[in-house]
Amino acid sequence: MYKIITTGGTVTTSGNYTIVTFNASGTFTIQAVPIYGFYDLNAKSQTGIISIPCDILLVGGGGGGGGNDNSGWIGGGGGAGGLLFRLGFQITPGVYPVTIGTGGAAGANGTYPANTSGAAGNNSTFAGLIALGGGLGGRGGNLTNPGAAGGNGGSAGAGGGGQGGSLGGTKTQTDNGTVTGYGSNGGTGNNSGTGGGGGGATAVGTNGPGSAISAAGGAGFTTLITGSSVTYATGGTSRNDTVATANSGNGGNSGTTGNISHAGADGVLIMRFLT
Repeated sequence: MYKIITTGGTVTTSGNYTIVTFNASGTFTIQAVPIYGFYDLNAKSQTGIISIPCDILLVGGGGGGGGNDNSGWIGGGGGAGGLLFRLGFQITPGVYPVTIGTGGAAGANGTYPANTSGAAGNNSTFAGLIALGGGLGGRGGNLTNPGAAGGNGGSAGAGGGGQGGSLGGTKTQTDNGTVTGYGSNGGTGNNSGTGGGGGGATAVGTNGPGSAISAAGGAGFTTLITGSSVTYATGGTSRNDTVATANSGNGGNSGTTGNISHAGADGVLIMRFLT
């Protein structure tokens, strides 16, 4: 028998579980200390010969929403950060750097072509795992020019609205070994004025439906890893003025006419140990 000791991150408990959350980059240390009165050959060392099971969620930063054209052509939603999830992930005692990917900046509004696309989100990494940043949302075009294409990413960004439409990006998140990867493609911008929705962890973004109607981002991934039901890595929605939930890895929304678009959310690392 052994006791698990960790340092780094924010530690909470839920029932028989200890939960470690990183909302920003840092260092994680884990030890397995034999409990007096028991002697487990598999736990006699803290230097790497045993592995400890945990449930793990790693999410990259979401992509930023695309900037709008001042005449009302709306940018695409940013793609969600790629998401990795596994029950029973095995981790060896030791010291691990943690990188939490930041969300991509929103594109700026302006009269086309002065408006800009959003920025891609950044990768989150831990213990050899890489959750890719979300793709950027493309800027809006105008009556004679298409919007910009959505960027590729963990989940991909959507194309901006504009004449001729614009394509959404392609998701790039894959499985990492035994850890399942989640990500989806971005939606297509409409030639009547509205960008598409960014890809989410479990569903593609909606294509732009037309003028003055929003396009929903793809659905995220819902889990009870924190002890409560929480959804991560939802794609950004076009024509939506809300800010992405902190440390969700959600894609940034593109704003309604005359309002700014929004940055993608930073990613997160969550581990749950039975203690």
